[in-house]
Amino acid sequence: RLLISYTFYPNRLIAQMRVAELGLVFDDSGEEGLHVLNEFHLIPVSNSTSFGNGDEEEAYMKRHQKNWCPLRYGNRTLVVAYINPMVVVSFTPQVPGSTSGRAVYSDVPPGPAPSLPDLPWHFGELRGGTSAHLVGTHTYLAFFHSKWTLPGSRLISYFFGAYTFHSEPPFALTSISRFPIAHRELYDGEWSHYKNYVDYIVFPMSYAILPTNKPCDSESEHR
Repeated sequence: RLLISYTFYPNRLIAQMRVAELGLVFDDSGEEGLHVLNEFHLIPVSNSTSFGNGDEEEAYMKRHQKNWCPLRYGNRTLVVAYINPMVVVSFTPQVPGSTSGRAVYSDVPPGPAPSLPDLPWHFGELRGGTSAHLVGTHTYLAFFHSKWTLPGSRLISYFFGAYTFHSEPPFALTSISRFPIAHRELYDGEWSHYKNYVDYIVFPMSYAILPTNKPCDSESEHR
């Protein structure tokens, strides 16, 4: 199964957060295909401790970043709404037992983990990216993105990095990239045209963990 988060724009000003679960399903002819199993439009619950205590949905969506990151916790689907402080929320369908429609969300007890005051990332606000997956027994791994106005210019460039957090509530952030994941030549190569910077737009969508630690050595493995 595949968990994805995405944003729906009913108009130019409003961004609605949605989460979907996809899976491989055999149809009547016996052919296998990817189908949406569950899909929910998330709205804040009135007693949420982190998101404004009952603000109207429209005002809420104008103010908060929209790139959330799903994860599986036991048999539940949770979502990382913020990285620092780490805020993980659960959601409940408004119609019990339904697999689509609107769902309310609230913080997973005991609430947000403390912020890291000395965060080593200096390339803009941390925003969402890939789903988070367990690596080992006690750690989730995911990749985030950020955007930053390049020094001495008006160019905005996007970056991405990795972060890990504890596998149990309050899902405390345990490590984070110090520098963007990118080849240095992207920024100081011969064709970098503006003060050794260019305005890239990168966004981590997903990742795969290879069964071994050996490097990819063929085109098929890279895929």
